[in-house]
Amino acid sequence: MTSGRILRIEKLSSYDGDGLRSVFFLKGCPLRCQWCSTPESHEMVTDFGVRQIKCTHCFNCVENCPENAIAYDTGQDVFTTDMNRCCDCRQCVDECPAGARTAYGYTATVDSILQEIDKDSALSR
Repeated sequence: MTSGRILRIEKLSSYDGDGLRSVFFLKGCPLRCQWCSTPESHEMVTDFGVRQIKCTHCFNCVENCPENAIAYDTGQDVFTTDMNRCCDCRQCVDECPAGARTAYGYTATVDSILQEIDKDSALSR
């Protein structure tokens, strides 16, 4: 089955013309535009972000990472993810009680994307 990497889906977008639309942002963009609003779309692999303001420093992400890919940098007071060790299991995201960790990107099949589009179709109701 054909699949691709999705960054995110924006529903009911009204930008760039009349009407509403669903916009699918894909991962793996080879361009590096200076004005790019989604730099997390550049790589095909999942990127992980941490909203520092939400982080309670509980270290659940570090303790639950099966590959020991997450480390805490005391000097800069940030958590870093070694993407060479990360297996994309997303346990770090699931185990964060504050919702501070975010995964950017997932694999989706063409059929699942078509089902998502169909949810917003006036003809399917």
